[in-house]
Formats: sequence, C-alpha cells, structure tokens
Amino acid sequence: MGKLLVIFRINPLEQEQAEETLAAVKALKSIGELKDIKMDSPGFGIKIVKAAFVLPNEKEDEIETLTQQLNALELVENAENDGMTLL
Repeated sequence: MGKLLVIFRINPLEQEQAEETLAAVKALKSIGELKDIKMDSPGFGIKIVKAAFVLPNEKEDEIETLTQQLNALELVENAENDGMTLL
C-alpha cells in the first residue's frame, strides 16, 4: 500500500499563542510522520498553522484519528483537513 500526504489547517485557540500552538503540534506523538510545518497568515493579522503529515494508506480512520489528536491539543481551537494526495 502507498502513503498519504495530508495537510492540516490548525487554528490556535488564541492568536497570541500561535507560536506555542506550532510548537505543540511539532511535539505531538501521532500516528503520522510530520513532514512540514509552518505559520501562515491568510490576512488581517490572523495566524494559522499548516502542517503536513505522512500517513500509511492502510486504514480508513487514520485521518480521523490524527484530526482528533490535533483537536485534543490544549492550544488548538480546531484542526481540519486542508488537502491530501497519494505518495
């Protein structure tokens, strides 16, 4: 089976804690391998974290599990799948 590259858009609970949110996502022990993470600013001073994870493409619920792990972080308001592709 192949692998999936899944990109998440992660909104910090407080905009002032965007850097801490990025660090918390980096420290997350998840089912996937963190490939890339960056701070993004879509406009008006809003900061979001974009993170790309590589997941095995063996089970259907792995994306949901990773989404739940990200949403369970204390500094995260919400995390959602922003895109994916097969590797």
